[in-house]
Amino acid sequence: MIAAQPRLAVRLSGEPNDVERALAAFGVPDVPVAGVAELITRALRRDRDVRGKDLVVIGDPRRSGIGACPISAGAALLRPASVLELDTTSTRAVRSPLARYLAANLVPAVAQLAGSSFAVAAQTMLAQSIRRRSAPPRAGGPELRRVTYLRPIAGIAARVGGSVTHAHGVIRALDQIGVATEPYTTDPLIAETAATAVGGPPCRWTVVTVPERFKALPAAAALGGDLALVRAASEAACRSQIVYQRHNRYSLAGAILAARSGRPLFLEYNGPESFFDRTWHSNPLGRQLELCERASLRCATRVVVNSRVDHESLQARGVPSSRLIFSPNGVDVERFARGGGQSVRRRLGIAAAQLVIGFVGSFGPWHGAPMLARAFVALNGRQLDCRLLLVGDGPERRQTSQVLVHGGVGARAIFTGSVEPDRVAAHLDACDILVSPHVVLPGGTEFFGSPTKLFEYMAAGKAIVASDIGQIGEVLEHGVTALLTPPGDVAALAEAIGSLCGDRELRARLGSAARERAVARHSWRRNARHLAEAFDEVQRDRSDRPCAG
Repeated sequence: MIAAQPRLAVRLSGEPNDVERALAAFGVPDVPVAGVAELITRALRRDRDVRGKDLVVIGDPRRSGIGACPISAGAALLRPASVLELDTTSTRAVRSPLARYLAANLVPAVAQLAGSSFAVAAQTMLAQSIRRRSAPPRAGGPELRRVTYLRPIAGIAARVGGSVTHAHGVIRALDQIGVATEPYTTDPLIAETAATAVGGPPCRWTVVTVPERFKALPAAAALGGDLALVRAASEAACRSQIVYQRHNRYSLAGAILAARSGRPLFLEYNGPESFFDRTWHSNPLGRQLELCERASLRCATRVVVNSRVDHESLQARGVPSSRLIFSPNGVDVERFARGGGQSVRRRLGIAAAQLVIGFVGSFGPWHGAPMLARAFVALNGRQLDCRLLLVGDGPERRQTSQVLVHGGVGARAIFTGSVEPDRVAAHLDACDILVSPHVVLPGGTEFFGSPTKLFEYMAAGKAIVASDIGQIGEVLEHGVTALLTPPGDVAALAEAIGSLCGDRELRARLGSAARERAVARHSWRRNARHLAEAFDEVQRDRSDRPCAG
């Protein structure tokens, strides 16, 4: 089915590359793809680009982070001629005139609006109540033997990415040191990734469903997911010694479950969610986001941070250093010693003599993939026989591709799209040089990330070129385990890559030193031991009180 005159596609679920393939399969011409937040922003601006055209809604309805209300509201304000719904799972396409689409979705839209409005109000009261909590937690035994693990989401599900790798890495490592984990999530895709893992699943996720009536807003969806998680995991929490939660926007699941079970909450904190909303999203509920974050921090017995910047910023917010566990991300070093690169090269048509420059990431605006593309274009003048292998998918993939095409090197670049975590090691093994071209965050914000790929690059034993920024510059040592360049400096990046292309011995030396350091300092098992040691400290110090947050 071909859309008459599409002007905008809205992504409900799936990765950008999957969405583009689906649009092509349905015969829809090249069209900008936006998220729901952008749809609402355009609608409030009364954008006329879509008026009288087709609005395309694409995704898997069963896994969508939002529902009928925001799409209907956006369509009503933008006034397209029709709405084309593309279901990526059933390959079903339905075009409805605007009036018919709105009529068909009126009842669910109104129900979602009412349910989500109630949920946001309830969430506010719940967060305020949690912040007043003062009862000390009770540990469920003398040593850490079982953990209830929560991974809530409030948005699009993710099959791959650093958060998926982190969760499975920590869960596997806990098992290796004798700690059982019962994991619960609202993300069905991470469960699928675990179930299909090579060598057996790292765990068996219990997936709970967010009620449709809460899916008008991310904040409301988060509360619906929190309540479902708490209901499903209550018995497990009582069997466990701690509740462990990966913090996510608007989520209070760990705080609620810890209060209900009396177990300590270990909250994994990966940076302020408010930064992402201020920088890349339009969020009318920004204060709600910060309220929920403060509430979770307030009642956490321990807060796990993976970067020095987060450690310092939380102390500035009143969280005592004694309650912080500094534990940078890690890697399964054994998995990255199995090779497999030659098979990947053959499958991708890469000649044995060609040098391969590799990148793995979700193409976020902080990853610097377009900068790497510009550096590769600059290398083209050196007549090097090399290829660029880009593994992953995300917002800046299209821009990265355009830079390469316009620079005349598009044919020498390979985009794989997202690959399962178990296949990442073989793709890295197919490369000669691995690049981490992170850029400075907007607004002068200090880089607070702990990139999972940094440690995977090190474990792969290949030469690394990386930006000297944040934890990357703290973990890697220039001239010893990598070549470091100033963030955002395309010429310096191209020069560093070019120097490695011409020096096999230097590539081998840097790669070997990086792997040795990964093995010695950055395994997931080390992170698991940090948790066990922190639990022992909690047991010794029964004077713990919730932190300030």
